[in-house]
Amino acid sequence: MKSDAERRWYLSGLAGIYLALCSAGCLHYISLQFQPSAGAVPIGQQALCLAFAIAAGVYFLRARVGHIALVVVTSLTLIAIGTTDPGATAFHLCVLLVLMLPLLKKHKPSANIRVHGSLASSAP
Repeated sequence: MKSDAERRWYLSGLAGIYLALCSAGCLHYISLQFQPSAGAVPIGQQALCLAFAIAAGVYFLRARVGHIALVVVTSLTLIAIGTTDPGATAFHLCVLLVLMLPLLKKHKPSANIRVHGSLASSAP
């Protein structure tokens, strides 16, 4: 993505869903801290949920930074999950694929095309 004006609709939707769900998840984890009978949630899971909420929020302020943050947090999530939950791994791989689409589409012309174009424009 070249600028914030070039937001992709599907990334905005994905960031919106992450912002809503992960913010709610963070509030739920905070509420569990005040309940004596609630089970403990691993701190890594809480940190990743908070990181997703922050990255999604940043996407709406600065699209490029938020997009890269979502890619990084999704990659960290895949590493954290490992092979323990195949369903979650497949889900996050699909999300990573969607996040990588704008990065894979972006390509610059080869050096030969640029050289030929500059030679053609400078020829008398």
